[in-house]
Amino acid sequence: WKNAYIDAVTTTGNIACGGNVALTGNSTVNGTSSVTGNTTLTGGVVLGTATINSDAQAISTTTPVTFLDSSSANCRCTLADGSTVGQHIRVISVNYSNTMDIDANFHQGAYGAKSTFTFSNAGALDGTGYLDLVWTGSKWFSVMYMGGAFS
Repeated sequence: WKNAYIDAVTTTGNIACGGNVALTGNSTVNGTSSVTGNTTLTGGVVLGTATINSDAQAISTTTPVTFLDSSSANCRCTLADGSTVGQHIRVISVNYSNTMDIDANFHQGAYGAKSTFTFSNAGALDGTGYLDLVWTGSKWFSVMYMGGAFS
């Protein structure tokens, strides 16, 4: 077939394409997807988010952005080891009122192994801080952070 105009396609197998693919409209991918080569995205990317507003919670390693809201309770969280080298997550503190910290297997540059990151209002922008992390295969490495410190 040279051209086909079809309203919907459902497959339970693999699809291989030897040329270019152009998607117009919304696209949802469930499961793991791999892209090799350059990818151009126009219009932005929306990442999945979660909000934690209570104590003793686990931060998901598969949700790209997590908000910690301590306006009504402490948010002392844990973060398990990642599963894939290069995995990237961001934790953002909002409504800083009570304790907000994360216990995890961190590596903080020249400072070596650390086990806790504690958000504080000091150095935060309008009470909002963040911690950007990448999984190295053995530890979470802090790419950037603001409004907190490692201990």
